[in-house]
Amino acid sequence: PDNFPIDIKIGKAIRFAINKMNNLWEQKKTIFDEEDEDNIFRAFLDNYNFKIISVELSAEETSDLAEKCRQHEVTVNSALNAAFLAARNSIRGSFKGGKSIMIPVNTRKRYKQPIGEYVGVYVSGFELKFSYNPKKGFWENAKIFNDKAKENLYINKIFEFAAITNLVDQSMVDARQFTLFGNLVPSSFSRYEKIHTYSSDEKNIANKRAKKQISKFPGLAITNLGLLDYPDKYGSLELDRFILVTSGTPYIELVIPVVTVAGKLSFTINYLEEITDTETMEKIKTEALKYLN
Repeated sequence: PDNFPIDIKIGKAIRFAINKMNNLWEQKKTIFDEEDEDNIFRAFLDNYNFKIISVELSAEETSDLAEKCRQHEVTVNSALNAAFLAARNSIRGSFKGGKSIMIPVNTRKRYKQPIGEYVGVYVSGFELKFSYNPKKGFWENAKIFNDKAKENLYINKIFEFAAITNLVDQSMVDARQFTLFGNLVPSSFSRYEKIHTYSSDEKNIANKRAKKQISKFPGLAITNLGLLDYPDKYGSLELDRFILVTSGTPYIELVIPVVTVAGKLSFTINYLEEITDTETMEKIKTEALKYLN
């Protein structure tokens, strides 16, 4: 917080609520270690078949897309969001329950003092309520999305989330994944008793908080790292492109990391076969590319 570009004021009511939550957590705190993490990860991989679909645009296709976005006064990120929302609507209908769209924001270059080469989670973001309107054209939808995103992209909102999170006991933040995936751990695993005792405790504040958040997860999360400036040549080797892979989750249907290197945009669709089958994801990809083209 000391390096935030502005002084974020957190209201007394929010501070009171967080302090109360931290105190309740302190009474029933569970600290998870590396072996617990290993149990969760292995259980996840045993239960889900993680897949990716890679899309790699040529330099010409990347340039054409950027030019179209300039002509329609939208960012590439807005065009990608609109394209996948339109494709999802065409193939599966709109998201049920008013799912929001996650807009990640890179904070690395926004601090008072340069971050330099430090490694950390220099990212924030916000959720945007947006429904694709099939009665309007694609680029009109993209412009509406772009304008709504810009309205929400102000410095106070970007760093407010980080400031609030900084007040929460970090061990409670770390425990969230054990609420989300603890039920997957089988009795044969070394930390079964510990993890299941925790994840089945309905009175634990961290559990209650995490379970409430499940219904609020976004339907679409596109993370665009933008244009990265890396050298083309490394001795006898030449950098062709980056392909960025994150992870799949049963709670977010479309997880799409995007990056442009050497003038070529690439993205992957990261998903779990048990949640959305490959045939459906391929259809969504094909439909999204039609809109972008």
